Amino acid sequence: MAPSVFEEGNKYAFFPSIGVGWNVHREPFLAGSDLISRLKLRASLGEVGEQGVPIYNSISSFNNVNAYFNENLVSGVLIGSLPSRNLTWETTRQIDVGIELGLWQDRIFVEAEYYRKTTEDLLLNRDLPGTAGGQQLQNVGSIRNQGIELSVRSFNLTRGDFSWETQLTLSANRNKVLDLGGDDFINLRNPTQQAGAGLRLIPGQPAPVFLGAIYLGTYRDRETIVADGAEGRAFIGSPRYQDQDGNGVINDLDYVVIGNPQPDFYGGIRNSFRYKEVSLDIFFQGSYGNDGCSTA
Repeated sequence: MAPSVFEEGNKYAFFPSIGVGWNVHREPFLAGSDLISRLKLRASLGEVGEQGVPIYNSISSFNNVNAYFNENLVSGVLIGSLPSRNLTWETTRQIDVGIELGLWQDRIFVEAEYYRKTTEDLLLNRDLPGTAGGQQLQNVGSIRNQGIELSVRSFNLTRGDFSWETQLTLSANRNKVLDLGGDDFINLRNPTQQAGAGLRLIPGQPAPVFLGAIYLGTYRDRETIVADGAEGRAFIGSPRYQDQDGNGVINDLDYVVIGNPQPDFYGGIRNSFRYKEVSLDIFFQGSYGNDGCSTA
């Protein structure tokens, strides 16, 4: 850990963990099985800490600026960032439960796991008034991730110098923002060219969600432009967005949650072929159910 990340008193922390496993296939009732060559049950519970924040964040930074005063160029300084205060480690508590299963002398090997982890004291930049420096790094709120992971590996063919094996992996993760320290939301970086925030953390929603105006198509006639109160800012063929507050202006007050980048599941399949000293790997991977990023 960089010694300048946290203030005195918070530089070090203790994160315990414990894990257990049971090799069931070694028990007498499975020792002679021709079907099950490996069966292991395992579980773990523990904590890990995160301090991946910029060093020297507990010290104020200032920026040099130039301005004209009485027709002269003068130098000055403005606050660049506020120092953090009383930062602690971001802590993740996690439980894992898994099973390993080998069949027919491990020609087919299956591994499945369920996990659930809750991260507290998130290290996030919190928005402040521009006159106060804009943002400050703080421990804010908590988030939860839970999901399953599945891996299936099979040795399909072994004949002389030739072998072929296949591995399939599938994963599904669900996350949710639990708390943001009392804030209704925290804006993240903008991945689009739209005005206003493009990514936001909101309690009760996945992390993060896409924010934007709802696209209704394009304006096809002048009557629709007039009905929307969009005269002067829209024309036939220009994009049309839903005006949430009905004031005739599309801005960040009209932005709603329009999706999130979290897929329903993702995975891949790999086939490996080997003949003597020559090998060939064919790998496909993908995801399903995640939303793309759109602009307003």
